[in-house]
Amino acid sequence: MALLDPTELARLLSPLGEAAGCALAVDGGGGEEIAAVGEGQAGPASAPIVVRAELIGSVRAPTEAVARGAARLLSEVLGRRQSLELELESMAVEVLERYEEVTLLHGLGRALGSVFDVAEVSQIALDKALQVVRARRAFVAVVQEGTGRLAVTAARGLDGLPGTLLAEHGLSAEVVATGRRMILHDDEPWRQGDRPEREPGDALLTVPLLLAVADGEDEVVGALTLAGRDPDDRFSAGDASLASAVASQLAGTIHTIRSVQRLAQAENLRREVEIAADIQRSLFP
Repeated sequence: MALLDPTELARLLSPLGEAAGCALAVDGGGGEEIAAVGEGQAGPASAPIVVRAELIGSVRAPTEAVARGAARLLSEVLGRRQSLELELESMAVEVLERYEEVTLLHGLGRALGSVFDVAEVSQIALDKALQVVRARRAFVAVVQEGTGRLAVTAARGLDGLPGTLLAEHGLSAEVVATGRRMILHDDEPWRQGDRPEREPGDALLTVPLLLAVADGEDEVVGALTLAGRDPDDRFSAGDASLASAVASQLAGTIHTIRSVQRLAQAENLRREVEIAADIQRSLFP
């Protein structure tokens, strides 16, 4: 932590010097004088200024008691200041992350709004995820209605993978079963059964396509996987948050598409029944 500027240090020292009735000075870690107040000699006693177990300087005063008291007060003030600065930095990072997430979802929502094909919306969502999360390969796998099997609906950097049924005990299947994201680093053990979802030495991030349903339970309709990074370049919690935002939007869109398709099928069936009934009635005398 850097010390305050000399002007502000002098402002903090002034009331302490007036209360003690003596001269005070603050030295930096290298012994150089940074600020001083009062008339006369500010030594010979000295006491360390420590903030979060870090020695950042010292206070000089005529007596050890005054030096220790001033150093203690400055340590507390500077410690509170540092805590506030760290909190503000954390809040700023969170705001930026939220802004990025909101911007991402807004753009994705507009892109998905007019598309009614699961493979096409999967590709759009996948491309959007790759814009914000660095990865060389990625794919979306969706739970098929009726069979419950995971089928790849879109992929990047994985030729021939779309349409493939994934292993029932693979990485994506595990994420779908648990509803929890998975982050594997490049130095974590690799299993033969991890292919085609992961290559040896791969870092991998898989998030579930979670759909919030009426009873409060989440339904998992698939998984979004991003893989392949430079060595030691690990997926972070921020990456997982952005990928999860894309996955959530995609899950809702897939649910809407399937609902529309079921309604269309029901309407077609109703029309077919009506036509068949008309034909049957026409056969009676």
